[in-house]
Amino acid sequence: MRASIFAGPRDIRVTDLSDPTPGDGEIVVSVRAAGVCGGDLHEYRAGRQLYATPYPRPAQGHEVAGAVLAVGPNVRTVSPGDRVAIQPMVSCGACSRCAAGRWALCERLEHIGVARPGGFAEQCVAPATNAFALPEHVSFDEGALLDCTAVAVHAVARVPIPHDTDVVVLGAGAIGLAIAQLVRAEGAGRVTLVGTRPRPLEVARSLGIDATVDLGADEAPPTGAAVVFETAGGSDMLERALAAVAVGGTIGLVGESFDAQAFDPAAAMERELTIAFVWSHDGRGEYARALELAASGAVVLAPAVTHHFGLDEIADAFATASDRGRSGAIKVMIRP
Repeated sequence: MRASIFAGPRDIRVTDLSDPTPGDGEIVVSVRAAGVCGGDLHEYRAGRQLYATPYPRPAQGHEVAGAVLAVGPNVRTVSPGDRVAIQPMVSCGACSRCAAGRWALCERLEHIGVARPGGFAEQCVAPATNAFALPEHVSFDEGALLDCTAVAVHAVARVPIPHDTDVVVLGAGAIGLAIAQLVRAEGAGRVTLVGTRPRPLEVARSLGIDATVDLGADEAPPTGAAVVFETAGGSDMLERALAAVAVGGTIGLVGESFDAQAFDPAAAMERELTIAFVWSHDGRGEYARALELAASGAVVLAPAVTHHFGLDEIADAFATASDRGRSGAIKVMIRP
């Protein structure tokens, strides 16, 4: 099969590898859509190697959907030809965190597309228990975006929204768009999405989000929100969230940053702020909820996909996703 590899920072290539064989309880999926996530871009840009795997290493791709190609022994829940989305977290199921239902915090957690080969290939191996059947009206692109939507589900579980509460979402990527739609469906008051580029904000307005703020056009950032979700990440993500939240408010930090954050604990204490850190999702339950939301139309995913590339064009795909300001990309999708 054809598969991509990271040879080094900003060096992603396509090579020929042996077709994978499913083990006990596993399936092989013919990948039809794999999204380029911000986490994938961290390694692409800076060579941040999770699990210290040396180069060259299989490229990532944890937002995956496709058709079941083969099943291993003791697989009875799916069959060849089934359309599926792949929940990427492989938890041990035996540690105390798994027993408490906190699958994303598993002591031996592995991610498909991180510790295991992922979806930037023609074929991908996954445990059959990680496969979720896609209804016919849910596209492979939408299936690949279920991981982003599950993060939104987890964020709202971590930061519940009281009815008619005004919410600000900082960041207009796929996760920000999903959170904005979800909190609106949950009964929030006015929902404002804040971004730096016009295209994602146009998508937000087309999805019925109440208000948008374009910082790239020098529009004033919102202040005084009871609930703020920060989804863009970066070295100033906490500073932006603190500036937007009201006294007594709550912040959900969803975006990633590998830089130290400026933080004045005394100022946060005097305002009695609550800050919740949001890491991935709980696995099966919240992923299943994401699928329900997508299938019902409560969260609309397809408009977030702005670019498609074939596997042999993956270097261009990563360059497009990495330079969103120039390309206008929201979600870049690989279709092997």
